[in-house]
Amino acid sequence: MFLIGLRVIKIKEGERYNYLTVIREVEPYVYPTTGYKRRRVLCRCVCGKETTPVWAKVKNNATKSCGCINSGSYKVTHGFSKTKVYDVWVQMKQRCYNPNNKDYKYYGALGVKVCDRWKDSFVNFLEDMGDRPDGLTLERDDVYGDYTPENCYWATWKQQANNKRKKI
Repeated sequence: MFLIGLRVIKIKEGERYNYLTVIREVEPYVYPTTGYKRRRVLCRCVCGKETTPVWAKVKNNATKSCGCINSGSYKVTHGFSKTKVYDVWVQMKQRCYNPNNKDYKYYGALGVKVCDRWKDSFVNFLEDMGDRPDGLTLERDDVYGDYTPENCYWATWKQQANNKRKKI
């Protein structure tokens, strides 16, 4: 904990900042010439490496990873990039955000979005939805609603055909 005036600022363990997830606070870095202390946190990067950056730099987005992103050594590690469930995630985003997609007029143009948890994280999508069962497709319970964990499920083609917007 760190005091600013009379307020105590806590570092939340498990909170994610860019590619880093905070594990815990560690001993501060002490500048040798001035004795000035900087808070540091132990973080796990998406590449799996642990690092101890200065807390203020993590919080202010100056440090986004362990360095793997800038070095070009970061590779997607979920291992699903050539699977059906990954393709479902990509197509969901294309329908909502790519005006050149043939189905954009039915989704993105009507205001349908992908929730923040899923928009930039396939891993979060996979955690919430699980692997795509054979023969099923991603469906929204409320066809006017966004793609969110609460509004999506794996449906049969028949279920999907019966869950349509009302024609005006």
